[in-house]
Amino acid sequence: MSQLVGTWVSGDSGKELQYYVTQSGSPLDVTGATSIVLSLVRRDAGSDAVVVISGAIISPASGGGFRWAGANAVGLYVPQPSSRLAVHIYEARVSFVLAGATYWTESFRLAVTQWGLSTLPTAVNGLDAGFDLQDAVDALGSSGGRIDLGSGTYYADTANPDTPLVCGDGIWLKGAGPGATIIGSPILFTGADDCLEDLCQKSTGAYGVLASAAVGSIFRRVSFQRVATPITNLLELAACSQIIVEGCSFTMSGASATRALLADATYGVIEANRFEGWGAVAVASVPNTAVSIRVGPNYIVSGGGWIEDYST
Repeated sequence: MSQLVGTWVSGDSGKELQYYVTQSGSPLDVTGATSIVLSLVRRDAGSDAVVVISGAIISPASGGGFRWAGANAVGLYVPQPSSRLAVHIYEARVSFVLAGATYWTESFRLAVTQWGLSTLPTAVNGLDAGFDLQDAVDALGSSGGRIDLGSGTYYADTANPDTPLVCGDGIWLKGAGPGATIIGSPILFTGADDCLEDLCQKSTGAYGVLASAAVGSIFRRVSFQRVATPITNLLELAACSQIIVEGCSFTMSGASATRALLADATYGVIEANRFEGWGAVAVASVPNTAVSIRVGPNYIVSGGGWIEDYST
């Protein structure tokens, strides 16, 4: 069986491949080689999937080396697996023309994943349920990025469901819909330009979502639910700015909560949200510490309550 030389991430341009050529056990001087091509082949749906990528000589060439990097990086050319759990294995060979003769190397293997914690993909990232969400968020680095979450329940730490998921700058968590994707851990936003979208947040921890001094956070089409132990607020915005809470639902079912939403010392937009199952309490509180906050049309159904707005 051919040797596995490494694992690459679909969409990643940061990891290069270097391949050194030998002939009869000695390095081959590839100075002047042309038509340098890496050919990858794997079986897919009963037929071969072929990927062809041009390469370049490593300088100095006397070491017998070729390189695939930058615009010709392997990760930019290999198709993305359908799941983070699916690893595609390619049989690979290098061909080149030298002194009028065409050479083919011995075959070797490359593994390709949809997303990996050791690299930062430039493409949209996907994560399957069962992996620690905190590891995936941390791997995005200081610049942040988007993680697509499929169907299933995700936790910051799968071994400790009550551990909060901590998000810094630019973290965008996008689900497959509130009925499909659930984040079961509390969430703490502390940075700028974070986003929760198209998912359900259903924590059994000490709180639901807490945004503390966050800037530009967006909550769109999120179903905030509380079904276990009591909680104070499903969503608490503390000293935040440029916040958008839009098209979300806040459901009280099976456990007590003081309110669905608290926006304290915060400004932004709260509109088109649905509050369901609450009793005769202030389902949302916007105290007078909130400045320049716009509370647009919101809907209270299947219960009483009101939106307590002192910001005006």
